[in-house]
Amino acid sequence: MSLEELLSFVLGNKKSENGSSVNVNEPDVAVTEKQQPLPIEKVDDTVTTVDMIRQPEVEADVVGIAIPEPSYYNHGGNRYRLIYEGVCTHCAHCGFKLTDSESIERGLGPICSKKGYFEDPKQEGDIVDLFVPLAKYPELVDYVTKRYKPQGNRGLVNALVRIASLNRRTPVHQAVCDAVDALGYTSLASLLRESLAVIEVKQSSIEPDNLVIWVKKSEFVNSYAHDMYRISGAHFARAEKGISFPKSARLQVWHILRRYYHGLVVKYENVARVIPEPVKKPDPSPSVDMTDAEYDPSYDDALTL
Repeated sequence: MSLEELLSFVLGNKKSENGSSVNVNEPDVAVTEKQQPLPIEKVDDTVTTVDMIRQPEVEADVVGIAIPEPSYYNHGGNRYRLIYEGVCTHCAHCGFKLTDSESIERGLGPICSKKGYFEDPKQEGDIVDLFVPLAKYPELVDYVTKRYKPQGNRGLVNALVRIASLNRRTPVHQAVCDAVDALGYTSLASLLRESLAVIEVKQSSIEPDNLVIWVKKSEFVNSYAHDMYRISGAHFARAEKGISFPKSARLQVWHILRRYYHGLVVKYENVARVIPEPVKKPDPSPSVDMTDAEYDPSYDDALTL
């Protein structure tokens, strides 16, 4: 290569076939003209039933309402942290880890959501009913009502489900369940309470005329078992890991549960409910070690097993 050709190459010029100078840095117009735009795919914008499945979670933008920092509260001698907003990592019902975006936004997994999340209550409660179950948490009430009240009861319920997920198995979780119930969403409230159930009553798989009751080990009380075994026909069913008792003794069992486990949650026939406090009995009141003859079912209300 001659010195002239080397300098032309370094300076970015080359000789064309007819001897004229061409800049190698300029785009080749002939090649550019041959390029075609990429085809635009047609988008189907038809709304289907699948697209509408997230309708309950549609929320209006809220401006000017600050999210409170997590606060702390005491309950039963323990200290808990109250979280108002955040990423829901676990299902409020079963506690399994949430992996898809819809479930994380909802606070419930896809399977658990089918058990009550899309409930359409026959009669919705008033927003005033929300204040009673959450009375111990005024900051939570203030935040939820200011941020979600414009979205109606459905918006309030969606927010409460997420709060239950963020504060799962804490006193706030129980209060949220009661608030959801007060707003008329009974099935959803029962679904959220199931993870709080420390007692389960189910049909015996061995004795058709009996039920079996199971109490969580951490909540087991010896005097409760003592009273249960005093019921005629009650016995420990080893194969079913609980105390088996005749169905005819349901009122007596309910009475015992109210004495030892009021405020906790019992699950029976796929419904989870809070056990109320014992009813005050007229004097002379029956002793703890009452027999079947001494027991009067009229002392209990209609909320029985």
